Amino acid sequence: MNEQVQVSFRIIAVDLVTKVMLPRPKENFTGEVFAFDIKTEASVHTQNKHLLQFVTVKIREDGKELILGTFTIVCIFDVPNLDEQIKPDENDKYIIQKDLDLFTRSVAISTMRGVMWSELKSSYLHFAVLPVIDVSTMSHDDHKATKQD
Repeated sequence: MNEQVQVSFRIIAVDLVTKVMLPRPKENFTGEVFAFDIKTEASVHTQNKHLLQFVTVKIREDGKELILGTFTIVCIFDVPNLDEQIKPDENDKYIIQKDLDLFTRSVAISTMRGVMWSELKSSYLHFAVLPVIDVSTMSHDDHKATKQD
């Protein structure tokens, strides 16, 4: 029988780690359609029972290479039963229970959307709104995290 463990966590902090915006390009800029390069990375602080979800987004005009802006945030989650949800592997990484990883990454990406909206309002990137992302379709390190301790 497959016994499920109750997942309990709460978000305790959100930090803007990086914010870089180029000046508005003088040529060939329409500002109509944007593309986003999104990267997520997890880290675990076992002593404090914290799961950290980092999200980095690079903003480009669709079809162009120039990065117009880059944002990185970290969402810190308190996970009281971290020892049951996140287990060390043989390569000095941690395996995060799939549902916990997907849900916390989804929350972190949604939080990034709000941070970007707030930071970009009244700028030439105001309409660069991060779309809704199905995190289960993103490529990632198979629910693994690095150690912060």
